[in-house]
Amino acid sequence: MAVIELIIVLIEAQWMVTVMVQQYIYLSYRVSGKIHHKECFPSDHLIYQMRAATTTALGGVAACAKLLADQEDRGIQCLVATIIER
Repeated sequence: MAVIELIIVLIEAQWMVTVMVQQYIYLSYRVSGKIHHKECFPSDHLIYQMRAATTTALGGVAACAKLLADQEDRGIQCLVATIIER
């Protein structure tokens, strides 16, 4: 169950980063008042920073998911051992 919840968290994190990038593009476009379509996209440096931030965030969530999955497995093993002993 915890693994499914963490997959949902991963999807939500990816969605949040996408929304943040879209908002940045929109705000940059509004503030600068640039008319040309190609100028409203973020620079390559910003894209790399966003990718690094996304990778770091998703890596942290994946590590947390692994720890919770291991904890859940240990709990199940403990319950099975208790049932077998009785």
